[in-house]
This record gives sequence, structure tokens and C-alpha cells, in this order.
Amino acid sequence: MKNLLVIANAGESAAQNIHRAATDSQPLPKGVSQLAPNSWLIDAHTSLQFFARLVRDAEERKIQLAVFHIEDEAILLPPRQ
Repeated sequence: MKNLLVIANAGESAAQNIHRAATDSQPLPKGVSQLAPNSWLIDAHTSLQFFARLVRDAEERKIQLAVFHIEDEAILLPPRQ
């Protein structure tokens, strides 16, 4: 599995706007986890369409995205509670 960590350099409302555009206001597709209001972990094999929509809408809104490839063996810390 190839995972992409995507972080939007934007405020919460701008990140919500690109999120809504990428999902067409539907629930997140299988293979996508929202880690924070401005960050997502995306399975590149199953959710490439979500990723493409996210990138396209961020570009239209002039929002910078940082995209990192996460190795299969990487251990991500659980979110703080």
C-alpha cells in the first residue's frame, strides 16, 4: 500500500472547503483518514480520485499542500485526545 500524507497550509475553514470539494459533500471514501481539519492520510491505490480532487481544488483556491509518501512500515503516532 502506498500512503500519502497531505497537509494543507490553510486555516480550518479553507481546509474544510477543499475537503468538501474533494468528496462532493459525501463521506470520506474508503482509504482516506482525516487526521486533523487540514491533513489526510490517503491510500494512493484506492483513493487516487479523492487526492486528485483535493489537489485540483487547493490549486484553484491557491492553497499550498505538502505531500509526503509514507512507507508501509512507518508507524504514525495516534492522534492526541
